[in-house]
Amino acid sequence: RATEVLSRPRLHSAVVKDFTIELNTAFQGLRIFLKPVLLLSLVVGLFNIIPIGYMREVYGPVMNSRSEFNLFWVTALLALGLVVAALVHWIRHRVFMSASAKLTALLQRRVFVATFEANLRGVSGARIALSDFRQIKNFLASPAAGYIFEAPVGLVFIGIIFYIHPYMGAMSLFG
Repeated sequence: RATEVLSRPRLHSAVVKDFTIELNTAFQGLRIFLKPVLLLSLVVGLFNIIPIGYMREVYGPVMNSRSEFNLFWVTALLALGLVVAALVHWIRHRVFMSASAKLTALLQRRVFVATFEANLRGVSGARIALSDFRQIKNFLASPAAGYIFEAPVGLVFIGIIFYIHPYMGAMSLFG
């Protein structure tokens, strides 16, 4: 009985170590999605400038020249830019969906088996692992994951505003 109790922590640590290796391997498999997501997030972030440029052109050269021809083409460019931005945003979302599907394929069976075995042994809170896994999978497939990757672009924009004028930068941060 004493040797069984002493060997149990080693068994537990071996299982945890194996699962940690599996988890690291699964997340290493998701690294292929990182570069496309970063690039697409940069493009989506930069497309946020399009309406600003549109307003600058409309209330600058277009209003001064009173040219409906220029207004039409500036508006057409805005519409095209917004359509391209939506397309890039959709592509990025599909990449996140693929990452979520790959994570599910790599870990779903292992998490289910581990949860089932823990539940049979009477470990309290064993079913929470399935819920946690579902939350991670759903987060990867949600738009919130993409917004995290857009945050650095927002910091670059704030830096540009501070470069233009420190008071404008302070107003953009603190209102």
